[in-house]
Amino acid sequence: MRNAIGTTIACGVILCGSMMAQPPTGPSLKSPQAATNLSLFGTLAPVGLGIMMTPNQSYGFGLREATCLTAIVGGIVVGPGLGHAYAGNYGRLWVGMGLRLLAVGGAMTVMALTWNDSDSETGAAAGFASLVLLGGSAIADIAAAGRSARNYNEKHGLTGFTITPTYFAEHDACGLTFALNF
Repeated sequence: MRNAIGTTIACGVILCGSMMAQPPTGPSLKSPQAATNLSLFGTLAPVGLGIMMTPNQSYGFGLREATCLTAIVGGIVVGPGLGHAYAGNYGRLWVGMGLRLLAVGGAMTVMALTWNDSDSETGAAAGFASLVLLGGSAIADIAAAGRSARNYNEKHGLTGFTITPTYFAEHDACGLTFALNF
């Protein structure tokens, strides 16, 4: 009976070996690569989908155009900050979103004020400034997302204490592995 219980536990440990073959990590570690990927793909995916969904010929502004515009603007305003939110750097998230909203508002204001005056140099300069602010803020937030994750990890120091069931083949026994993560 004792061997049957030991064999059952050993089989369970072996079947779950892929989980235990990895070094233990604390639940609060933030991956800089994951933060960067969230920011990058959180921007590119909605913007790309919005552009792909845009109709070839427009017969007015309907639901489909509104959906495309919402995806594009939402992706460019919110997407670059997703890595900062993942890393717990909400201040950087809100500042970046605020700058990009300001840029979108500026571009919309310029479009409204120069709607009937397409030769306006002031409108062109203000529109260009809005696009530079929008693109610069998005690129800066995407590039800094990994740093936010590294700062989070440094700030929190000890990230966890892990107990993992382990099978010791040399002793034909089951046991526990204790690990501290810094």
